[in-house]
Amino acid sequence: MAAAVATNCDLRGLILLEGAIGTRAFLQQRDTQTVVPTGETLNLRFNSVDEYLRRWRAENPRYSDEAERWIDRFARFELAPLPDGTLRRRALRDSLHAEFESVIEVDTLGTLARVKCPVLIVRADKPWIGGQPWLTNETRDAQFRACPSAQLFAARLSNHASLIRDPEPKLIETIKQFVQTCDRKVLQ
Repeated sequence: MAAAVATNCDLRGLILLEGAIGTRAFLQQRDTQTVVPTGETLNLRFNSVDEYLRRWRAENPRYSDEAERWIDRFARFELAPLPDGTLRRRALRDSLHAEFESVIEVDTLGTLARVKCPVLIVRADKPWIGGQPWLTNETRDAQFRACPSAQLFAARLSNHASLIRDPEPKLIETIKQFVQTCDRKVLQ
């Protein structure tokens, strides 16, 4: 979506944090490997926020203290009460799947090729669901072919989820530098 907006607006820059931009085969594979399993978790019920957090933490690595506080606050927002007194995540499985299906139908690499502003592509190197990084080397290379002037940052300490939940300091610094560079280009 961000790349599509960038093709139609005068933006200073675009940062793609493991953007869903790739071949149709890549996007279909990611739908099967990540979106479908994530959707299945949306029907799980919990007796309390603490139960949800215990189960979530049992399946995920420990994050920084700041990220853990964010996760706790997010869980309290994300869980919706049901009539029987249990809680479940607010997102709807059908909506999640339909949203990703709409991405699969678009020529995302063609969209990226039409972006005129500076682009920073961020790829997490650590494995995620399925034991591999979310953004494959082939897809990263396809993104660069579509947008050869883009910059790359390889987040060596991160997986797909931790890019947002617990960004490594080098990623934060790289984003700051990218934004400053984009701001300088606008002032020139």
